[in-house]
Amino acid sequence: MPVSMDTLAKFILACKKSQTGRESSFKQEFQKIILFPPDRETLLQAFLFFNADLFFPECNALLMYEQTPDLSNQTQLGKCDFVCLTKRERVMIIETKFIDYNNCGSTARKRRNKHQNKVVNQVLDFRGKLSESWSIPMEIIDCGVFTTKDLSDRGEYNSVIAKHISIEELNIWQQEEKKKIEDKVKALSTS
Repeated sequence: MPVSMDTLAKFILACKKSQTGRESSFKQEFQKIILFPPDRETLLQAFLFFNADLFFPECNALLMYEQTPDLSNQTQLGKCDFVCLTKRERVMIIETKFIDYNNCGSTARKRRNKHQNKVVNQVLDFRGKLSESWSIPMEIIDCGVFTTKDLSDRGEYNSVIAKHISIEELNIWQQEEKKKIEDKVKALSTS
């Protein structure tokens, strides 16, 4: 079934209206998160925001961040971390999940397994809700997950693009970015 460009165009326009002026505030928001992360998953989202082109190079523009599929923010519909427009005029949904693989023991193993399954299920579920809310064919909605553990074995099975960064690499990135931000603030205060 060929996609109605009118339907996709309406969705893109609605997203842009709901995000007007927010993209620059996202940058400031995520820089604050680098300095003072409220939790590890939000830090992972900040990393992806600044490095999406390295992991999801097909993404062209951020359409939604932490919003519901119908843009009404009715939380019973669920929220998606990132919804992007791709270079091929497709929609890409990306869910993030911080999976702590440093803890050991049976409880930690069960929690990791639950998170690994949940992130893939979340992105697939959101794709269905987005398709239903906007009448966008599921065939033009791509799904991705970004985690701190390689889930490519789970993602491929469900046609989900799975990308990851290790916790160690995330921590190194945070320290480097923190130093850059602090140096920039210091330079501004001395000038």
